[in-house]
Amino acid sequence: MSSGKTKIYFVENLTPTSWLFLVLTRLLPDRWGKSANVSRCYALETTPKSLRFAQTTARLLNLRVEELKFRQVEVRDESGMITSLQIRYNHLAQVQAQASAEDVFQDFLQNEPADSRLPAFLAKNLASDNFADYRSMLRAMLEVRVAAWQARQAHSSESDVVLFMERRPWLESIEKYASQYQVKIVPVKPSLSPHRRVRRMLGPNNSKTIRHFLAQGSALVRRPGGAAIPTPGQPADGAEGSPHKPLLAVQSFGQFNLDAPEQHSDLTFWQQSDLSGSNILVTTEMVRAPLDQEKWTELKRHDISAVALHPKATTVPEVPVYVPSLTWRQRRAKGGATRYRGRRSETRWLRQQTADYSALRAYWGNLFERYGVKLFLTWYKYDGTHFAIADALQELGGITALYQRAYEPTAAAQSAVAADIFFGFSQASVAVERESNSRIPYHIIVGYIGDHRFLLVNDQAQKLRKSLQEHGAECILAFFDENSLSDDRWVPAGHEEVQQDYRFVLEQVLHDPKLGLVIKPKAPNSLRQRLGAVADLLEQALATGRCFLYEEGVIQSSTPPAQAALAADLAVHSHVTAATAGVEAALAGVPTVLLDRDGFSISPLYGLGLGRVIFTGWDTMWDTWTEHRKTPEGVPGFGDWSPMINELDPFRDGRAAERMGTYLKWLIEGLSAGQDRETVMAEAAERYAAQWGPDKINEVKPNNPLLRGAIS
Repeated sequence: MSSGKTKIYFVENLTPTSWLFLVLTRLLPDRWGKSANVSRCYALETTPKSLRFAQTTARLLNLRVEELKFRQVEVRDESGMITSLQIRYNHLAQVQAQASAEDVFQDFLQNEPADSRLPAFLAKNLASDNFADYRSMLRAMLEVRVAAWQARQAHSSESDVVLFMERRPWLESIEKYASQYQVKIVPVKPSLSPHRRVRRMLGPNNSKTIRHFLAQGSALVRRPGGAAIPTPGQPADGAEGSPHKPLLAVQSFGQFNLDAPEQHSDLTFWQQSDLSGSNILVTTEMVRAPLDQEKWTELKRHDISAVALHPKATTVPEVPVYVPSLTWRQRRAKGGATRYRGRRSETRWLRQQTADYSALRAYWGNLFERYGVKLFLTWYKYDGTHFAIADALQELGGITALYQRAYEPTAAAQSAVAADIFFGFSQASVAVERESNSRIPYHIIVGYIGDHRFLLVNDQAQKLRKSLQEHGAECILAFFDENSLSDDRWVPAGHEEVQQDYRFVLEQVLHDPKLGLVIKPKAPNSLRQRLGAVADLLEQALATGRCFLYEEGVIQSSTPPAQAALAADLAVHSHVTAATAGVEAALAGVPTVLLDRDGFSISPLYGLGLGRVIFTGWDTMWDTWTEHRKTPEGVPGFGDWSPMINELDPFRDGRAAERMGTYLKWLIEGLSAGQDRETVMAEAAERYAAQWGPDKINEVKPNNPLLRGAIS
């Protein structure tokens, strides 16, 4: 560092120990020496007591120590994009590639079988999509950018920036990233909470075993007389799963609605096809939305079985709780977990991750074997669990399938898929998966899942529209939010942004007696709490009779966005980065605009036109809409998605879920006939191509050859 420069310190986790023995020992020579002038020290994470202790001792050095106050939406790059988005959709993949190219990573996998998904599992976990996890690479990269941003905002750009970061695996790759932003990382010893200390002593294997025993005990306690946990029936009659009737296991997230096909459902594909309910086993682990008696009765009525993967995921004694057999740990995958016993943190990380992968593989393999599962389906692809599931099921001769649930504008390392089959919306999905380094032998284009709901919800939408009109509404707006979280430092969508959105639109309703509003929040249960004082405006708007709020749904709304959109003249979605609700509204034929306060100009949706479909704020959007309503011919292109509608869904015929359900039925039929998995998948793809076109079947291979995975 050059002489005379101002030096700014950032401490990732400020504790009395880290302050006294790590930071202060470096501050003293800098403060009293002539090499640099230490102007300030910021703590990214600390407690009030730790901060007061550091401030008291720092006064002796005439140094100011403070907690860094920031909001993620404020931290932006030179183009105006929120930095966290730039990291998630661009830089994370680059750092992931650097880390996975290191010798320790490649050597660790030297003898791994070619068909193993373990390498992809490890690479995926390098790119864990969790800013709240302070040990994640994603969080470390954001901390680097926050330090650089704060130095740029509050101090001279010539300042030397030092970040005291706790040692973690792959720190060398993070340091290279930091150097691009003139941030020097000083590694310090990690602080260990009692919880993490116990987990480290036990190890991942023993920790998981203990959790399973606790789950088993809890499940037994809640059953009358401590009865044994039953096995799911086939159908729901208590009979053991039979290898002569392979089951399709569907991962549920609490949304059933089997008799309400117009609402969101984890079994949408089944509702729209002639796949028998007796072929389906639902797995549920949602403690916040447990399988209760009403849902269980609904499942049984349709001959569908269920198993809970957590004792609190069901309140019905009749529903079995899965606990692995005592021999499940013997079925772990052999290899990486016992290799390379070096002390290097990367090696330890690889060994721990491999042990977790093996535990997951054995856990799910035990479940599949016990219940006769040969086909597994989920939409959740944002961690590495489905990689281990796919390997476990492949070992048993089964097939793993995922489906696209959300519109994904661009590639992301944390979205990579390694499964046999993926049901996507369009060719755009193929490109995104390829650039995300997914490995999918059969990518099946089916269209937008849920498009059958457009017709089903239209009558209710028109009834709502009429009701709003009867209360004076002459022009109606539908608004979709994207949820929010309280800690706006480590999440891009905090409560303040949601409050600003609702304040604007609710005040418009209260000021204009001719305006109607339909609100479809993503998480209705928490809306009023998240709105704070703005909730009073919501109640006032609802009292006018010109405002309606869809409130159904425990964790997320069960109402499809199309239902709100079809009651309106214009649909507005609050985010370009997560634009699924807006995409659905546009596919339903409703003029739709998107707000982009995040600077996410890399989205292909920008091709629809800034100032036409994309708006950077409420004021410009509202002015354009006002002009559009006043002008007989309207503003050209306003809310018009027709230029790229085919890129979103090449079918648009209301049959996407039917195509997916039919495809799954073909797979089940082939497996039931005793055919091997390769033959079953090949014949299903051939049948689908003959019916819907060969361009609807694609193979996805990763762009990065370092991220090896299974080739089925």
